[in-house]
Amino acid sequence: MIEYRRDPKNPRELKPAISAEQVERRRAHVRIAIADNRIEGIATSAATLEICEAYIRGEIEAADLVTVAAAPPEDATTAPFSSPPQPTEA
Repeated sequence: MIEYRRDPKNPRELKPAISAEQVERRRAHVRIAIADNRIEGIATSAATLEICEAYIRGEIEAADLVTVAAAPPEDATTAPFSSPPQPTEA
């Protein structure tokens, strides 16, 4: 469950309240996931990076990452996660 706080710049807007430690922990999780994907030959799209940034900021939880990433993009022209390269015959 995410706790929220009022944004001092815009009191009508609620912002997730996560600690700096949680932000750094989430940033490390994202770096590791991107590195693991790179090792597997999976590129990280701009849409995926935006989703990861929302996770780092505390706007979405880890359990929501798959749901959000699997949703069709707004312009529906690119998938949030790139497919791994297909093997070619030599």
